[in-house]
Amino acid sequence: MDRTILTDYTLQGQIQDFAPNDDSTTSGIPEPAKFPCLSPQAMPGWIGNFVTASCENSEADPSAVLFQLLTASAAMSGNSARFYIGDKVHYPRLFTLIYGNSARARKGTSFASVERLIRSTNKRLVPPLRTTTGPLSSGEGLIYNLRDASETVDKKGEVKDSDPGVTDKRLLVIEEEFASALKTIKQEGNTLSTTLRSLWDSGDCEPLTKQNRIKTSGAHVGIIGHITPKDLTKHLSDADVWNGFANRFLFVCARRPQLVALPKPLSDDVVAAASDLLYRAVSIAMDGIELTMHNDAEELWCDIYPELTSERGGIVGVITARAEAHVLRLAAVYAILDQKRTISTEHLRSATSAWQYCLDSARYIFRSTSDVEGEAQQQILEALNKRTMISQSEMHQIFNNHLGGQKINAALAALEGRGAITRLETPPSANGGRKKVSWMLPKKV
Repeated sequence: MDRTILTDYTLQGQIQDFAPNDDSTTSGIPEPAKFPCLSPQAMPGWIGNFVTASCENSEADPSAVLFQLLTASAAMSGNSARFYIGDKVHYPRLFTLIYGNSARARKGTSFASVERLIRSTNKRLVPPLRTTTGPLSSGEGLIYNLRDASETVDKKGEVKDSDPGVTDKRLLVIEEEFASALKTIKQEGNTLSTTLRSLWDSGDCEPLTKQNRIKTSGAHVGIIGHITPKDLTKHLSDADVWNGFANRFLFVCARRPQLVALPKPLSDDVVAAASDLLYRAVSIAMDGIELTMHNDAEELWCDIYPELTSERGGIVGVITARAEAHVLRLAAVYAILDQKRTISTEHLRSATSAWQYCLDSARYIFRSTSDVEGEAQQQILEALNKRTMISQSEMHQIFNNHLGGQKINAALAALEGRGAITRLETPPSANGGRKKVSWMLPKKV
């Protein structure tokens, strides 16, 4: 197969120039000041050409195609490819959540070409990447599908049963109804949230259960989820915003960029050419590589690191709190797909451009909450300017008991994070009770 066939496609101008044809004011997403813009820098080489070809004669969203391609490729590569920042090891492991209106955002359409690419590549890959459409129902169920080899012994210490476990720990979960997983997580005793957090972090998980104890080590899971605005608002709990579950996902806004009444299937030649390139890249990664960062890329990383790790207020700050980890993982994926063992400045710039889209998506998705938090912060500051100190319990009175505790806590956390207010804690009394938390303005030096 002539791999140069992908170069026949060029980016059709600026992706951000695509104008939506949906009536967003009636579809459930109120139109904000600015919908996220995808930079062409996030789509280098054959990646961009494949995305452009996928969207040229269809209603697929380029950003949705791109991030699903990156996530699937990362899952396919496995954790034999890794890189170190200090003593911390990082793996090319991505969780992505595609956010858009039901049907109108064409989330499924955006995955169709990526799915064809995965199938084509899997035919040659040994072993092929395991994929599942879920649904994700429990942490234990997920671990069982990634379980280590184990043995059970009787009272005499003799082996009475053995389980060879799962040898290939790569798994790609395509959850087109991610609301189902979010509803499951809310159930009392469900361990799915905790398990997913552990799998994103290290790939190791061992639930502490009395019976049928299973564990997994070195698991490499990628997740592609699809969700609507209504379902995200309804089912993403406050707990999973603040406990770090949500910020392990790349939030990606998607919508139909153009109207195509009779879309054409992606050319077999384009799929085959992309599959050839993906197969070669994944094969190198699966053989085991330790990625390093080029000197120029290290300088660029040092330049952008302060911005990536800067404090952001409110819920958007919490949702995007793992910016540096996401950028590093994305840079590793770009390097792998470029069949390189060194992360270059180009790979890092592509990663930062991709992350910028996710950051802007988070701002877009959670914009209403951010507006409420901004107003709440202002009211808290105004109240503290009039009073020396306000207790945590008295905070509700500032808002006439019309603002929920979670939103008040978010506003307080944002103000404390930037040093605008100071927390005071009074320990519990000797005869019991709770510690008392109060707030005041910082003392002037």
